[in-house]
Amino acid sequence: MPTSRSTMAILVLAAMVLACSLPGLIPGATQTPPAVAGTATSVQSPQAGTASTQPAAAPAATNAPPPTALHAEWPSYQSETCGFEIRYPAEATLTLGEEGRARIDLPLAAGTNLVEKYLEVACREGVVLCASPQAAGYAPGSLTTEAAEVNGIAFGVQSAGEGAAGNFYEWRSYSTTRGELCLSLTFILHSVNAMNYNPPLAEYDNAAESSIFGEIMSTFEWASP
Repeated sequence: MPTSRSTMAILVLAAMVLACSLPGLIPGATQTPPAVAGTATSVQSPQAGTASTQPAAAPAATNAPPPTALHAEWPSYQSETCGFEIRYPAEATLTLGEEGRARIDLPLAAGTNLVEKYLEVACREGVVLCASPQAAGYAPGSLTTEAAEVNGIAFGVQSAGEGAAGNFYEWRSYSTTRGELCLSLTFILHSVNAMNYNPPLAEYDNAAESSIFGEIMSTFEWASP
């Protein structure tokens, strides 16, 4: 019947309109999810130019041991006269002199024109000017002088070089006072003329050989009063 066909056509048309307005009800249709509110933290990755939106991880806890004293494994020389302590390499040789004096012969590289490297310790009382005994006889102004601080202790530093009969001595001295006492620690490099030998000796490396001086001085400390 005409009326029935018209009614059927209207129903089909209504169903099609309803399907288009509800895509989620059709098998296979997809919906875009709504955006999630919030702010992401950007963390730079190890590779340049890339970033991650993951939260930054907390740094791992470390249980590193505390630093130890410099050269605590070295033997020490303690002076009762001057009341101080200093450490030196295990390969060195300590020779005690008269009261307040000592000599420490230090290891050196073999096969060069350096024949001696040592530290002289001199502790004196009642001197007018606290300076290294090695400075005796030098004309005023002929020594290089400067101030230095080692472990919070002020030192006067002198250095010079002198030669005679094919031998050359370069030295650097640290002097300080405590009460009436004058303490001088003098490092000495004794070399010979390399050309006096056949074949000539190799010239020693001054910087390498003298680097130990600063390491030894870094171990200096006064004994408790």
